[in-house]
Amino acid sequence: MARPKTKKVRKTIKDSAPPLTTPSEIEPAKFPLNRLPAELVHMICTYLTPTQVASIRFISRTVAAIALEYITKSVTLRLKENSFDRLLEIAHHPVTSKYVHSLHYEHDFLTVFDRTEWESNISTREMVTALDGSSEIGASALPVSNRAWRAFFRDFRALKAYNMYGKMRMDQAFSTYQRHCAEQDRAWQSDFFSNKLTEALQNLPNLRTIYMPTRRSYSRYRTEIAKSLNGALYDQATIQSEGAAATRSILLAVDQAVRARQNWNARAAKLGHGAALSTSSWNSSNTSGDDSVKINQVSTNPSGGLPKGDCSGRNDLGGSNHRALRIRNFSSESFDWKILLEDEDTFTAMKRSISYLTTFGICLRSGCFIKDTGSYNSRYRFLDDNEASRQCLRRGRLYEFIKSAPLLEELNVVSLDLNNRRPTVYLSEVVGSFQWTCLKTVHFRRIKISVSSLEEFCSRHSSTLSVLSLGDLLLDAPLTRSRGGNKEAWYLVFSKIREATELYEAGVYGLLGQSLEYWDMCDHADVRCASGTLIGRYLVGDGGNSSLEDFLVEERGRILEQDRTSPVSDIDYESRLSESTSESEGSSSESDA
Repeated sequence: MARPKTKKVRKTIKDSAPPLTTPSEIEPAKFPLNRLPAELVHMICTYLTPTQVASIRFISRTVAAIALEYITKSVTLRLKENSFDRLLEIAHHPVTSKYVHSLHYEHDFLTVFDRTEWESNISTREMVTALDGSSEIGASALPVSNRAWRAFFRDFRALKAYNMYGKMRMDQAFSTYQRHCAEQDRAWQSDFFSNKLTEALQNLPNLRTIYMPTRRSYSRYRTEIAKSLNGALYDQATIQSEGAAATRSILLAVDQAVRARQNWNARAAKLGHGAALSTSSWNSSNTSGDDSVKINQVSTNPSGGLPKGDCSGRNDLGGSNHRALRIRNFSSESFDWKILLEDEDTFTAMKRSISYLTTFGICLRSGCFIKDTGSYNSRYRFLDDNEASRQCLRRGRLYEFIKSAPLLEELNVVSLDLNNRRPTVYLSEVVGSFQWTCLKTVHFRRIKISVSSLEEFCSRHSSTLSVLSLGDLLLDAPLTRSRGGNKEAWYLVFSKIREATELYEAGVYGLLGQSLEYWDMCDHADVRCASGTLIGRYLVGDGGNSSLEDFLVEERGRILEQDRTSPVSDIDYESRLSESTSESEGSSSESDA
């Protein structure tokens, strides 16, 4: 009988044993996020993105319940039906609906092109490099003979997208573009899913901000093209925006949501809370009673939707879910004039929707595309842009709309007319003689003023106004040739503003126009000596009793003299920086001790 191979077995076991490790080689323990107090977990979640918050929810049930409050604080709405469905899903959730604070509504769209025009908008990376190189080389290096020109254009055509990426990849990219256009057209035909939008807003009681940016959808599509075609650049000639119809739909949705919640609260107060519970019902096609689980057992949905919760019927009526919607901040970067020409009932409803605003910002634009939708008023559909703005100003619709928000603390008005390079809207047509009792911050850009209109506005709000920003203004006053030259009227305007207010912060930028002459606020290479910087300092009280003209001369001379007498070299700057760093390190070590 053969002897057992014990030695070999022992050797094998010994070799397979894990090696001994020193204390310095031991892997450090993972961060015990699930053992931290709830207050610290809340503080950590405020520094994380929604994607990161969704990842840490897998740590424990406690962290999952806390992180659920930070997943949908800001919601982006696009011109796609599934985007509106997702907003409904968020609004029906018993937890996330309470923590939605801002809504970003991306309402710009892609222009519909055929295949040839669409391909002409795509530039490959090699084509962009070739164009940049030819522009840097100059005309002297361009081909001179006909044969050289044919060779140059043959090589240039080879860099086009169709020749670089092939038919299959271009077909896939074009089908994606057509899908985007089809989704936008579906949104137009359904009046921007106004029913879904109203239903969602009724269940977002803590929504405070609505922001309508421009070029966001276009930027997303450019990024998508760059990913599918290896960094190709999609450059559309014009960016269009459904500013009038989209803004109209969301303002009406806010008004309907506010009135619906107010009616519900009135019925609840009249019948009692229990009776209101029994009579109210919520029907949702996207939820089911079988999907309801406890809040602390919520997990992330792998399909990309929200984590499952109690979406069976009604929202939790305790706490803040039965409060009326109050929008505090509204900002639109493409506010079309035509929206102010709606009928009286629609215009009144839109005014009611902004009556609780504290921050209001609009960028008045002309030339925005208006699609032929059945819901839009046919009287103004084909109205000329210039005629639309003239009718709004003649009827006082702009002033009437802005003053319907009496609680404003910040007002931002910009007038961008694509057909006119010079401002055409007077300040009196924007603010009139109305006084906002809480107004603190004002920003006017591309507005036409008179010598007294801006000073009168600042005088009315002198007790509250603390921040003033002015840019690209046009002064309606004749030129005067005196000691101050053609800037004498501007000196008078800013001197009156300084006398009427006690500003904490002021800024002036762009071009200040008067008649056919302009005053550039960036008229100096040194930012400290630029007119815009010095005028801003003058408005907040610098310069003592000096006039603005004398302050500009004296301050520029003082800055130049200071630079000549006390130049700071790079070595001196680095030594001072190292000294300050060592001092700060010493103070921090002392505080730690």
